[in-house]
Amino acid sequence: MDKVKLPKEVAQAIETLENAEITTFGIICSLAHERWGHSEHVSDAHKVLRRFSFGNSGGNTDIILKALVNGYELELTPEEKVYEYYHEHTENSDEKVGVCRTLNLLGIKIEGVNARCVRQQA
Repeated sequence: MDKVKLPKEVAQAIETLENAEITTFGIICSLAHERWGHSEHVSDAHKVLRRFSFGNSGGNTDIILKALVNGYELELTPEEKVYEYYHEHTENSDEKVGVCRTLNLLGIKIEGVNARCVRQQA
């Protein structure tokens, strides 16, 4: 079975519940309840999962179930995607210059990319 991709905050919420020794079945059952009587830390994680599961008209419930049963990978943030793209294209300096110019035009700062842009353009 394929692993699903989850946002970092959702993956962290699952880990929090698992670290609190809540079983996969317990996590699945808990999603049916709006309130959950545990410590604030665990309750906050539960709220994150419910918000992800039932937000967008409940479109993510199957994703959560698949993640709990089959495992999951972290979904990259847009900044992480640009960082990976930039560092994967070490041979093509034209693409790197294009990334740098785009980031500068949009006023976006990405750690590990913008500082290298300045060195490349010098």
